[in-house]
Amino acid sequence: MVEVNQGQQRKQTLLDLVTRLHTRTGRSYDEIRRRMGQELGDIEYSEGRFNKFRGKPDVQSDYQLDEMLALSRACTAGIAEDKRCTAREALQLFDLAGIELKAFQRLREVFPSAEFDKAWETYQSERKLAPESTSTSGDYFIPLYPHLFIGREDSIQHVYNRLGLTPGSSRYPTNIIRGWPGVGKTTLINRLVHNLDIRRTFTDGVLWTSLGPQGDVMNALKSWARQLRIFHVESLASEEAVVQALRGVLQNLNVLLVVDDIWTAEDGFYFKHLGSPTTTFLLTTRFTDVANALKEVPDDVYVLPTLSPAKSLEMLACIAPSASHNYADRLGSLVATLEGLPLALRVAGNLIEHEERSGLNVPDLIDQLEQAHSRKLIDSTTQVFDETTGSNPTMRLLFDRSLQTLQPFEQEAFAYLGAFAPKPATFALQAMKSVWQVEDPTPIIRALIGRGLLEPLGSGRFQMHYTLSMYAHSLLQDGDDNSSPNGNAE
Repeated sequence: MVEVNQGQQRKQTLLDLVTRLHTRTGRSYDEIRRRMGQELGDIEYSEGRFNKFRGKPDVQSDYQLDEMLALSRACTAGIAEDKRCTAREALQLFDLAGIELKAFQRLREVFPSAEFDKAWETYQSERKLAPESTSTSGDYFIPLYPHLFIGREDSIQHVYNRLGLTPGSSRYPTNIIRGWPGVGKTTLINRLVHNLDIRRTFTDGVLWTSLGPQGDVMNALKSWARQLRIFHVESLASEEAVVQALRGVLQNLNVLLVVDDIWTAEDGFYFKHLGSPTTTFLLTTRFTDVANALKEVPDDVYVLPTLSPAKSLEMLACIAPSASHNYADRLGSLVATLEGLPLALRVAGNLIEHEERSGLNVPDLIDQLEQAHSRKLIDSTTQVFDETTGSNPTMRLLFDRSLQTLQPFEQEAFAYLGAFAPKPATFALQAMKSVWQVEDPTPIIRALIGRGLLEPLGSGRFQMHYTLSMYAHSLLQDGDDNSSPNGNAE
């Protein structure tokens, strides 16, 4: 069951990438199809065969090598350098389409040798780092590689400079990324740790963990110790003792220590005490006071901005291609309403695409979101943005509308996920099956992923953003607390 779900997710990621190329290159789908027909020697290359690249459900996804080469050329030839398909993107297309690895070298026919060689080296590295499930760098676990990543070029460059990854730059020992809930801090660092230059710079690898509001510092520290083969820490009873044991080993290792989603300065300091001349920290938090407590100097803190209007529209075009095309004149105001938050854009994109494909009233949905946003600005008693939960009236309406598109039993299943302790909120397939008391949880999982309310991690595990977790928890509290399930999804 899980493999079917992963396959669908790969297909959706492929469709997102094709949509992004269509948007960026400025070539219409009809023009791309015509050029593919020329490349294939099939001038009448049918719309039916091409429709699988636009996600039409009645078309089998039997992607062929010659077809994928033709698609790469159609998105490359005669297009400006900054808008065309890159060798890196073409390799992603091949990977997501399931083309045999030995055939990837055919892309040398499409791209300059130097560009292809660099992209191939990066792809091979990421392939070792990021299999379908949890990845490893050396013996250290790092998170899944995020494929949908838009509008963070300046932020990536800033962190690269701070980590000493660019020529002439110096490494800074402490690097803190602060930003609103849902702004994309986790996605940014997850993308960063898969970079080939990270492996070259931090020769002893990357140690990564994520805490959340109920983060288990002791468990995270002991996990790092096990990855470093320091097995005697299992008998240690205090965080201070484990920190001391870890610190002794890390003194001689050139490692990057990544701690995502720190909620208290106290938790952060346990990790900061691991610092040595050879260690470098990459930390994230949503809280200004936590970032200020953990920094050494003001420049240690980088505030991750929301997405620009142009990049917000690009993200919506990837997630909701049909709605983006049909309501382009309305989306400018929508991205302003959603304030450039990637989490809101992801949920909104899935929602408006569902409403569009269902023949429902997309303009009415946009109007409702904008009206809720206007009421938020007028009502001085309404908190504009909650730093802890990431909630505001616009987000609440967006989540409500997404939930209303689900069947009642699917809505109930989503609410029950609010009973799991967010740390961050990750769920095992078997745990959800047990809590939901269903024989096959896959259809429910598929529905939640389709609304942007849940994300697959691979190997039967799934995650939910903390803001959505708190929303699910609030639904549970609104119902019968006494009948709610309890516990963690381990």
